Amino acid sequence: MKPVDQRKNDSEPKQTEMTPSFQPVFEQPVFEQYLTPGSGLGYRSNCNPISKGTLLFEERPLFCLPASHNAAEVRQIVDSQTPGDRGAFFSLHTPHQFLNKGDYQGRFLANALPCTTQSGVRVAGLFLRGARFNHSCRPNVQYRWDRNSQQMRFYAIKNVGYMEELCISYDEGSILLPRLARKQRLLELAGFQCNCPSCVTHDITSDDRRIHLRKTIDSIEPMFTTPTANPHEYVLRNSTIINALSTLHHEGICRYRDILYYAGFRNASTAGDGNNAMLWLNEAWMAVNVAGGAQSDFGQKLAQLLASTSAEQIQRGNTSLGSGPPLLPE
Repeated sequence: MKPVDQRKNDSEPKQTEMTPSFQPVFEQPVFEQYLTPGSGLGYRSNCNPISKGTLLFEERPLFCLPASHNAAEVRQIVDSQTPGDRGAFFSLHTPHQFLNKGDYQGRFLANALPCTTQSGVRVAGLFLRGARFNHSCRPNVQYRWDRNSQQMRFYAIKNVGYMEELCISYDEGSILLPRLARKQRLLELAGFQCNCPSCVTHDITSDDRRIHLRKTIDSIEPMFTTPTANPHEYVLRNSTIINALSTLHHEGICRYRDILYYAGFRNASTAGDGNNAMLWLNEAWMAVNVAGGAQSDFGQKLAQLLASTSAEQIQRGNTSLGSGPPLLPE
């Protein structure tokens, strides 16, 4: 179940229909579908462990539609599918807030994931297997759309133990909100009460940590508006970044690690600390690769920096850094 942005874009094509395909990457699947208490069908590991960075599977959408679609278009496409795919579509859950959209459109809106056409137009895709992931506010799976192959890929972003549930985040924009605000946003957006481990008990220290994390990540770009080689400023920035990474680990959040590691690289580079800069850069590259981001714009930028930058160049001040990746989702 994953709600999608319903804002209109009249320049988008009316519909994009695709041939679905599911590509497992193991001879013996490392996860299985099971009935989760209170959350319906989901996935869990059936081996120990699933290693961080593992590609679980890749899937082409059954069909895609732009935000400007209507109920009749969804019905027409669903009715044209094979009996098996129609049955799989109607087996997906529809939360109460989408029921007024009807059996077809409501089910699509509740379960679609954001993706794009090959030309870059934003659409929503229906992934029959991807839609079975449940939500967590500290997810251990991240999905990434490959525009060239038109496939969604699902990666383990943590080491996952035997029989541990595999979860994505339905709304990355809520991850750094305090518990009650996060639960309210998920209820409004996705129509369910979140009972993930981060939400099931009230922990005021967790709220404080996530609020502080958001402030830190919001401050990263302004932090480098005025580059300085002042040693005190360098140490202060370094401490802020390290504390944020430690807090992410404490909260069980893998998102934003690449951003923070890259901020560490920029900070060390600005101070001419070449050896530490390269250590930060390597960590940023590894963090991007965990979720299959090597071919993303940011991943390619990091690869170029790794190929063209050395500690000696940084110490001589011969490195062009530029800004980091987009920071917080809306």
